[in-house]
Amino acid sequence: MTSHSSSRHARGRAFTMVDLLVVLFIVCILTSLVFSAGTLVKMNETARRVKCASNLRQFGQGLLLYANENKGAYPRTVYTPDAPLTQYTGVDAKDPFGKDGPKPNDTTSPIFLVIRTQDLPAESLVCPSTDAKPVTFPQGKSAADFSNFKSEENLSYSFANIYPGKKAVETGYKLNTTASAEFAVAADMNPGTFGDSDVTPAKGPKDQTANAAAMQKGNSMNHRGVGQNVLYGDGHVEFNNNPFCGAKRDNIYTVSASNDGSKTTSDKIAASPAGPQDSVLLPVATANPHKKTPDEEELDAAREFKAQLPKIKAAIAQAEQQNGETPQIKQIKQRIAEAEKEVAEIEAKSQKK
Repeated sequence: MTSHSSSRHARGRAFTMVDLLVVLFIVCILTSLVFSAGTLVKMNETARRVKCASNLRQFGQGLLLYANENKGAYPRTVYTPDAPLTQYTGVDAKDPFGKDGPKPNDTTSPIFLVIRTQDLPAESLVCPSTDAKPVTFPQGKSAADFSNFKSEENLSYSFANIYPGKKAVETGYKLNTTASAEFAVAADMNPGTFGDSDVTPAKGPKDQTANAAAMQKGNSMNHRGVGQNVLYGDGHVEFNNNPFCGAKRDNIYTVSASNDGSKTTSDKIAASPAGPQDSVLLPVATANPHKKTPDEEELDAAREFKAQLPKIKAAIAQAEQQNGETPQIKQIKQRIAEAEKEVAEIEAKSQKK
């Protein structure tokens, strides 16, 4: 990852999710977007994607800080070349490199190591579009007393495989600050083959030209198959609507079928990278990150909007006091009234169920 100056603790007032929702709503009505129940959900999800991207940038900064303290190397715990990959082991160990620590080639412990060493907030490892919760610690203890996450209930993201096999090393694979701007370092969690998901060409997308239904199977479940935020080697984050978004259109969730990256995917997921530009992001999901149905999310979005109405109306009233009731302000007030009616209908529909 390209080095940038960074600070451990950002100062000043944070731009919160509520702020984002208010701004997005005002943009929506100013641009004459047709307001509907679907718009409420999309606004909420858009705000969450922005926060999710911010999480990954924070993780990228944590990786950079760790690397700066460790001769450019990214974090990993015990490594045994070509041994099986593991995940969520050695949770209660105080020493992540000790005999009771994570087992060799644990794919989740390196992410936790960034929390331990770089004061990375646990909240930044949880995608706000999911129902996952930040890891918490018993009173009197901190991240320094543990070595791993217990499960994906506290982790929403996947990290590039830091445990390459011998053949991958021979081809030039290495994961450190020299990673290219096209190399996917981390992203929303790998969907694997859980439930209706299938990131492999067997039942999912065969290449970047696959249809939307196949792509949805191969995208992270965090954002309900629409796409995923991806952290790249230079520190930037992008939202991609398909998993073929690595170097040379590499499928970032699978092992390439060739060392040179010409064959961008295969049926292998939790395995060593095939070549130097092959991103294999792990761990793989083993559960649905959503406890709520789309209808339940729609109701939540409506209620969240309703809770922010006083703040939105206050902003409009202030604008009206300064400029009078311009045609634009009059239109905005009308659209807010329509939105309130829409919210009432959503709440009424939920009560009938």
